[in-house]
Amino acid sequence: MPKMLQLALACAWPLLVVGVALAATDEVPLPAGVRAVWDLSKAYSERTPARERVCLNGLWRWQPASTAVNSVPQDDWGYFKVPGPWPGITDYLQKDCQTLFRHPAWASVGLQDVEAAWYQHQITVPAGWTGRRISLSAEYVNSLATVFVDGRNAGEIRFPGGEVDLTPLCRPGATHLLSIHVVALPLQAVMLSYTDTASARQVRGTVQRRGLCGDVWLVGAPRGARIVDVRVETSVRRGEISFDTALEGLTPRVSYVLRATITAPGGSVVRRVTGRPFQVKDLKNGRITFAGKWMPTQLWDLNTPGNTLTAQIALLNASGKALDVGLPIRFGFREFWIQGRDFYLNGSRIFLSAVQYQNAQVGAAWASYRGARESMERLKSFGINFIYMGNYGCEPGSHLSFSEILRAADDVGMLVALSQPHFSHYDWKAPDADATNGYARHAEFYVRVAQNHPSVVAYAMSHNATGYVEDMNPDRIDGLQEARDTWSLNNSRLALRAEAIVRRLDPSRIVYHHSSGNLGAMHTSNFYINFAPIQEVSDWFEHWATVGAKPLFLCEYGVPFSWDWSMYRGWYNGKREWGSAVVPWEFCLAEWNAQFLGDGAYRISERDKANLRWEAAQFRAGALWHRWDYPTPLGSGAFEERNPIFASYITDNWRAFRTWGVSAISPWEHAAFWLLRDGVTQSRKPLVVDWDRLQRPGFSADYVDEQPDDMVLAYARSDWTPTAAGRAVIRNNGPLLAYIGGKPARFTSKDHNFTPGEAWEKQLILINNSRTTVEAICRWTLGLPRAVSSAKRIFIPTGQQVRIPLRFALPRDLPPGRYELNAAVRFVAAKPGATASLVIEPWTLQTDSLWVNVLPPPPPVPQSASIAVFDPKGETTRLLRGMGVQCQAIAADADLSPYQMLVIGRGALTPDGPAPALQRVRHGLKVIVFEQTSQALEQRLGFRVEEYGLRQVFPRLADHPALAGLDAEALRDWRGDATLLPPRLEYTIGERIAPMVKWCGIDVTRVWRCGCRGNVASVLIEKPARGDFTPILDGGYSLQYSPLLEYREGAGMVLFCQMDVTGRTEADPAADRLVRNILNYVAAWRPRQRRQLVYAGEPAGRDHLAAAGFAPEAYGSGALPADGVLVVGPAGAQQLAPDAETVRQWLRNGGRLLAAGLGEADVNALSPSPVRMRLSEHIATTFPLPSASSWLAGVSPADVHNR
Repeated sequence: MPKMLQLALACAWPLLVVGVALAATDEVPLPAGVRAVWDLSKAYSERTPARERVCLNGLWRWQPASTAVNSVPQDDWGYFKVPGPWPGITDYLQKDCQTLFRHPAWASVGLQDVEAAWYQHQITVPAGWTGRRISLSAEYVNSLATVFVDGRNAGEIRFPGGEVDLTPLCRPGATHLLSIHVVALPLQAVMLSYTDTASARQVRGTVQRRGLCGDVWLVGAPRGARIVDVRVETSVRRGEISFDTALEGLTPRVSYVLRATITAPGGSVVRRVTGRPFQVKDLKNGRITFAGKWMPTQLWDLNTPGNTLTAQIALLNASGKALDVGLPIRFGFREFWIQGRDFYLNGSRIFLSAVQYQNAQVGAAWASYRGARESMERLKSFGINFIYMGNYGCEPGSHLSFSEILRAADDVGMLVALSQPHFSHYDWKAPDADATNGYARHAEFYVRVAQNHPSVVAYAMSHNATGYVEDMNPDRIDGLQEARDTWSLNNSRLALRAEAIVRRLDPSRIVYHHSSGNLGAMHTSNFYINFAPIQEVSDWFEHWATVGAKPLFLCEYGVPFSWDWSMYRGWYNGKREWGSAVVPWEFCLAEWNAQFLGDGAYRISERDKANLRWEAAQFRAGALWHRWDYPTPLGSGAFEERNPIFASYITDNWRAFRTWGVSAISPWEHAAFWLLRDGVTQSRKPLVVDWDRLQRPGFSADYVDEQPDDMVLAYARSDWTPTAAGRAVIRNNGPLLAYIGGKPARFTSKDHNFTPGEAWEKQLILINNSRTTVEAICRWTLGLPRAVSSAKRIFIPTGQQVRIPLRFALPRDLPPGRYELNAAVRFVAAKPGATASLVIEPWTLQTDSLWVNVLPPPPPVPQSASIAVFDPKGETTRLLRGMGVQCQAIAADADLSPYQMLVIGRGALTPDGPAPALQRVRHGLKVIVFEQTSQALEQRLGFRVEEYGLRQVFPRLADHPALAGLDAEALRDWRGDATLLPPRLEYTIGERIAPMVKWCGIDVTRVWRCGCRGNVASVLIEKPARGDFTPILDGGYSLQYSPLLEYREGAGMVLFCQMDVTGRTEADPAADRLVRNILNYVAAWRPRQRRQLVYAGEPAGRDHLAAAGFAPEAYGSGALPADGVLVVGPAGAQQLAPDAETVRQWLRNGGRLLAAGLGEADVNALSPSPVRMRLSEHIATTFPLPSASSWLAGVSPADVHNR
């Protein structure tokens, strides 16, 4: 084995090994059918009269090497394809898909540890290149390539790409042996290599994608004056085309002329542009621009991606002789710009739906033209029209070649933001750092990659390095404000320096900073606000839509995010980490679902149970874990229980965002919204390879294996099924959208409770982002006993929306019930034969519906009860008197003995202010406490509370008189705004870099609040763990909050109503009915007989009952009270054994016994009839709602959830 192969052999990578049994030859024999074709006459080439380039891609000799450059090896050659990353490094995203044909001499080398390798290829220089400059060009080199011709060092190519002049070493018509030594160096080493190659090779670091990861070309160009680069820039607004041209080899004081010839796809010349004569002194940084007025009739656009053109630039001398004719440049005439807070493409407004595009990170199969195009077409199938590259930096190994990806984007009609190098990877301390730290050199490479692709409209940079806490604050998203801390401020200054470099290189494209708040051209945000209420999220961007001065790009959007179904929120033991944290994540699927699904959330799946069992074992072991360690990872789309919640958020929020006109949105977790259908084969799949045609640009994969769990990247389209969340994305993220919105005064409103004879309004909202004018044929019907229908046809230009008011008047004699409003909209081309994306299903025909809840007439209020009202603010008094309630206002020190009922008005209580004494409750006084602040409830009354605007609560006692005529449908999304809380959160920014509030005296993080529209309850009482409390309604996380809670003491009761019934900006008939029901219920309430509690068992059990608010008596031998309750705890059966027959007879006579922690034998010793028990697991259950008279009144599935 050669010395250079003395590498670590400990962990060989399990790749396909071919030709292990070999004779002593210098290269491994290839399997039957596999050929290394090195015939440049058959290779892809591009040529003009002055120059040519030939593609050297294909199957090359290959072998691992030491990082030191020694002599070119003579033997032990295997084979590997160019381009392609060396195999051996894979993870959840990066996948191998190209076969390495190993030589036995290094068959056991662990390829994941290889840092350097040799490549070899035989070339025959075309005989017609006599007199030309011959060079080797390579793109996407990771990271340092040393080039040898016939064993002689020709030069180096450094990341990310470059050229080596081979002219002194190559002869036209001759055959040469080309060898390349490639070292995978991290960025720091690449920068060092410019001054110290030897030391650079010693720098250690991780390079994920190693080797020659882009096309390799043999180039023959003029030796003298020549064209080096051309950037074609087109302007729709100016009606102009320009050519920014780089030149070399010019002679001083000699005049030259540049001429561009533009041809259509068929080859016909459509335009010629000739520049003015120039000399070397006219160049700036080696470049000169010439332009001409022109406006073609066919523009490149998302719906017309076939409208591409070709430009060929000729360099002429003063007499008109061509000195060089550049290679054809494909481009599209288009212009993309920002106007105010909107994006414009070719003169019409366009809204972007974006996702991260990771094909260049996954592997060669995905970065090929075919793989790239397939992914883009899948993205377009659910409305994506803009992608940004998945590399959040441009260091060596962060990505493969973008060449085929960008060509596919041009052909598909997909807008692209190409990543630029991350400023944080470079040293900016030197005075001339902007020119010398390497950033400009690397940025220019990526500009040249993008410059002539019409699909690339922007550069993305500064990923996740310049954001700040308040960049998601709804009142600070406007492009006018920023509130940066020192870290963000310092970084933003560097980011803007990097932006200036890129803009100098290419002023025609937008530069934006990913997740940076208000910085540069846009306000961008990684938008994660957990379980902020759906209604508030829909209203979040009203401020921006009203005063915003810049586009808003939600570049990573996850509300909610799959990780939010845990209890981890980024901090553990004072340390902040993100998704890779090793912490107790605490999986809480049912609990988070409960506020949306009610009791049904506890009908959990076997996947959920498996995760809870696994998690319990980790807690018992004192272990910590990753989110992906669960049997079903936290981010998996397989949890069908949460897809309806995703769908609810997506449907409501996406419609609102698009109606507000949010510039760019992103369904960030789309990969979790599609599931593989059952029966899909997931094993390794070989691909067909044409070994005779590998000498062409782009990647060639041999197989796919361990494909990513992502509909965009893996398997056949037909193998994937959208979940409810996926269907919501398809429905609401397309180029065309039609839906029933709220009333004209507030399109996000969800008014649905009405009374007979009432008039109400909705809107039919139509949005066109299809890139062409469409006609919408609309029809709507309200399904009353006598249906009400209407229709309308309307034209909608692209980039615009139309709102059609829908007005209805309900008949006065309409029976109570639910009535459905349906709408159907068919979009058609505005002109016959027009080409537009609207012909793509499923957006041509759209339907929507909503249910109107017509309540029965409100019940009368009690007239006979004597009612006192303590209501310093007067809001509740106005409410009651408006209903006709006769009540007497009292002061805090009033004598309450003349009154049967006391009403404590909204906000009447304070932590330490005057209030009526309630000692008379135990003597029969009945009290209604309307909405109080969290401070009063917590600090005065001792409740634990939460300020969170619930838009849905659930009946816990459905037959309770307070809920007469009200079901869950009536108890959601009330009209107008609740006013108990201010519309914005009052907070400070604390050490946890998030909004902080006080909760039970503890500093805790909270998300911002965005209004109280639709609230049914805003300040929530957590169900008390002790005392005689009965929840009538509940909701929120784990259904642990009750906004209608009854407390009994002695002969009286207190009913706490935290439902937002008082002071609403608009009245809701359900709120009105609830108040009336409460008044009637409390007026009619009479105390029940209270039972005596007797306890037998260990003292700990009695102490527990006492702590819960009971007054248990210890069991003594003798008769039990006939109407009593006997609680038997551990050791209680033994205590009762002498009186077992007495207990049995007592039970036969109607006694009640609660057995806590007893086994079957103990229970049967006391029971008059046999009882069978079995030991089994209990995690979760659901059951019908217990009635108000049940022993289990107020108990929910959440209360018996065992996790």
